[in-house]
Amino acid sequence: MIGKEYYTTSEKCLTYLLRIYSILFLVVGYVFLLFPWFTLKAIDRFSENKIVLWLLVRNPLFEWLGWELGHGKVYAEGTPQGTFAEYFWVFLGFSMMMTIAACSYISSKDIRKNRSVIVPIILSKLASSLSALTFYYSRGIFAHLAIFITDFPLALLTLYLYVKADTGCIPEVYQSCKIDKDKDKYKYREMCIGSENTKVACIYDENKFIALNQVLEKTGFYDILERKWEGSGKKKVDFLIAVKPNFMMTYNRTDESTYTDPELVEHLLNELHKRGYTKLALVESRNTYGLYFDKREVKEVAKYVGYQGKNYRIYDLTEEKEEFDYGGPLGCHYVGPTWRDADFRISFAKNKTHSFCYYTLTLKNIYGTLPLENKLFEYHKKREIDWPTIETLKHFPVHYGIIDAFISADGPMGVISDVRPNHTKTLIGGEKIVAVDWVGAKKMGLNPLKSRFMKIAVNEFGSPEDKIEWIGDETPYHPWKNVNPFLVDILALAEDSWRLSHSFMSTFIFAEDYFPRKPMSIVFRFFHWLTLPILPLFFRTDHRLRKSRRRP
Repeated sequence: MIGKEYYTTSEKCLTYLLRIYSILFLVVGYVFLLFPWFTLKAIDRFSENKIVLWLLVRNPLFEWLGWELGHGKVYAEGTPQGTFAEYFWVFLGFSMMMTIAACSYISSKDIRKNRSVIVPIILSKLASSLSALTFYYSRGIFAHLAIFITDFPLALLTLYLYVKADTGCIPEVYQSCKIDKDKDKYKYREMCIGSENTKVACIYDENKFIALNQVLEKTGFYDILERKWEGSGKKKVDFLIAVKPNFMMTYNRTDESTYTDPELVEHLLNELHKRGYTKLALVESRNTYGLYFDKREVKEVAKYVGYQGKNYRIYDLTEEKEEFDYGGPLGCHYVGPTWRDADFRISFAKNKTHSFCYYTLTLKNIYGTLPLENKLFEYHKKREIDWPTIETLKHFPVHYGIIDAFISADGPMGVISDVRPNHTKTLIGGEKIVAVDWVGAKKMGLNPLKSRFMKIAVNEFGSPEDKIEWIGDETPYHPWKNVNPFLVDILALAEDSWRLSHSFMSTFIFAEDYFPRKPMSIVFRFFHWLTLPILPLFFRTDHRLRKSRRRP
């Protein structure tokens, strides 16, 4: 996890503000609880101040607008306590104060991981201030106006800092963790967007193989490969090419939107083999599905989706992982030697939306090379999923990126499943994967910088915005459904709660009978039983699923 020393200035300001909130609302909440009528009397006396009277009653602006504003008292001597304060305490209840104090404290502990906790603070201040203003106009009680005067500016200030604290960007101090350009200049240049234009081909065709061949041809793929091979000084038979597809999220091979088309990947590998490159590797690592289902090893899943292993070998990066010192925030972690030692790396991604980062393309696909299996805990909870991916790209750059968008998954569940996938019939590819993803996001109708991965990649490797030579179809996909930003923020909160995420995944996710479910506790079995009727709405399930619904 990135420490607080790596925060941007805006993030630090927001952190300090939230710390003040946590103390302020805690103290004020107890004042209201222990001395309610003293507080009301103080507000009433304040409303009798000459300056306040002028502002509320004799203000020329209000008279010109025709407003008749009052300064009525919320508390009257000799009246039963609570009669006049009924609505006041709806807005400023003790429980609300404690909730805001708790939210402020939690979010200030880690402004990035707990970013979504700030949303309730903003909403509560907007709700109380606007509601109080409404009642002030109807009853003319100054205490209600006081709520608006205090809460509305706080809501605006918090919202401003929340938006400005762009957590997807790596701050200035983090930039010092870049690899030494002079020490490893050639590697670093492989990923950087330089001053020259970079070609990205986006080809629409009814035939997926024709589309892929055109992408490779129009971007000069084989020329790029030849130059890299010649610079290595190796024989072709010793030149290791590693291809990283995306298939470990597969739950049912009938849902082709969830994994990179094996026929396309093998078509590329066969072409490489024909050209004399015989040392070919297909790499993947295990993911969280392995915690809940058996037969989730890389080779097993690859076989299930249709990879034949002819002319190439399949490697499980989790199985072969070794320690590696990345330096910087990631420090001593792990890497699969096959990926580490490859002379030429290809990211062959699937075209999908992603509920945590809007879209998953060639950059996010490299997240799958991080070898620890329990990714939900090791990366989502302990580290975050974006910057470790970019860190590994610095040390093990990708030399070419391809997006399989022939069949695509959109909507909020796109990263996991799509019962009605889009037949977008497109292949996208290019040498600079930052530029490839930029085009891929544009095709989705998105601002590419919405992705946490893209923000950090642009910061580290440069922006491709004005340097892309776009070849082919530039029309956005239609129809296409992107992820709602509110869902992204909500899931960012769930991402930080390992127990919540683990419980949801273990009970809700589905896999075809080929992958037997691991034993669950009786509690998880019960909740899983409850979800069975709705699973066909989100997954392509076997018809026997409905018949098997029986009490656990």
